Amino acid sequence: MKKGKLIKLTYSILLAVIFITTGCGERPTAASDDDNNSSSGDNSSANSSTAVSSTSSTAAGSSSSTGSASFVYNFDSGTESFSVQYMEGSASGSVSQTTSETHDGSGSMQIDCTYSGATMNGLDVSVSDTIDVSGKTVSLWIYAPAGLSGNNGVQIHFKSGDPVSPDSAYSPWLTVGPGMELEPGQWNEIQVNPSAKTTSPDSGQSWYFNPDEGSMDYANVVQFGISVRSDGVITGDYTYYVDSIDF
Repeated sequence: MKKGKLIKLTYSILLAVIFITTGCGERPTAASDDDNNSSSGDNSSANSSTAVSSTSSTAAGSSSSTGSASFVYNFDSGTESFSVQYMEGSASGSVSQTTSETHDGSGSMQIDCTYSGATMNGLDVSVSDTIDVSGKTVSLWIYAPAGLSGNNGVQIHFKSGDPVSPDSAYSPWLTVGPGMELEPGQWNEIQVNPSAKTTSPDSGQSWYFNPDEGSMDYANVVQFGISVRSDGVITGDYTYYVDSIDF
């Protein structure tokens, strides 16, 4: 072997020894799950349905949180001053707080309604709070009774002005029934924006105002609530649950 080739071989071996002993030839390890979560944000706690709830007092009611969600009315400790304020026709009913059926937190509002008679009948369940819903979307969850299949409705209403003779805004009726706006025997979310006159789910019907739309002051609503009705075909005892009202 020639002297030049011997020198090159010796130099190559020396470089290999240095490369190995300094660790430069190690394969990089894959990032751990913790590394990925810290760099991209871990949303598991916010999305989990088993997140811990907490409550704190507010002017309009009490605020509850499940994960990152918070609610103006949560019904964890009572009916939040909601009550039956109007009975139409021959209907009767009552309002109470329950822990047997909840959407979030530890409680919900239970509405027991007895439909009777051959004409429109039902209840208005409301709270007399001064609230500002101007430009806001009001959301709530309602558990619709099993067994309903049309010939009934759920409506959200707002009243402003003189509490004795208020101006009123009523969302479109949402029907409870299989394949209809509200599915019976399960929780359904309702979202309404009275300023924009939008409703989800959308029944295709229009908002109703008394005496007219221009009279409503959504920044100073004095009464807010839920109406349940039968058109006279549906009779009997039915229980609704309402939870997680927010705006």
